[in-house]
Amino acid sequence: ETSAGAAAVDQAALPENAVTADSAEALISAIRREEFGFQGDSLAGGSLQVKQNARLARALKRLAGELYGSDIHWQLELLQNADDNKYDEGVLPSAEFLLRTDPKGGGGEVIFRCNEAGFQE
Repeated sequence: ETSAGAAAVDQAALPENAVTADSAEALISAIRREEFGFQGDSLAGGSLQVKQNARLARALKRLAGELYGSDIHWQLELLQNADDNKYDEGVLPSAEFLLRTDPKGGGGEVIFRCNEAGFQE
C-alpha cells in the first residue's frame, strides 16, 4: 500500500495509454507553472509575475465595470436571453423592443418581445 492508504498499482497491468496518478499530477503541476506562474502554492515568476497579475486584475476589473456598469447592459442581457431560447423548427428568431410613452406625461415603458417557443414541460 502507498502512504495515502490506496493499493499500489501494478504499472505493467495498465494499458499502454493509461494515465497514472503520477503523470496526471505532473501534468497539472506543469500547467500551473507554465500557464499561471505557480511553483507549488507560490508564484514562481517573482516580482515581474506579481506585477503582470496585478495589471491583469486591474484590466479585468475595469472591463467588468464597463460591461456591467453600462446603461444598456439590461438590453444586452435580454438579447442574450433571446439568443439562448428555443424556437420552433422553421421559425426565424426575432426580437424587438417597443417603447411606449404615457400620453398624459406619466412616464413610459419598454416592452421586449421575441418569438421563442415558450415554456414547455
